[in-house]
Amino acid sequence: MPLPAEGLTKDSSDEEIKNAISASIKQCMDEGGREQAQCIAMVYSMSRKATGKRMTRLALASREK
Repeated sequence: MPLPAEGLTKDSSDEEIKNAISASIKQCMDEGGREQAQCIAMVYSMSRKATGKRMTRLALASREK
């Protein structure tokens, strides 16, 4: 099944990107049998290519709240 991050575009909002990244990492681990670190790297790379945005700071900031 396609990951939610695959549906991102350059017009996706930061909130949409954050939600897609989170859902994609979970799905990757559940369906792909991969380790968390591998899924994180794959999904962030995928979202960066699709949106042109680096979301690491946004994702880390949301975890600190």
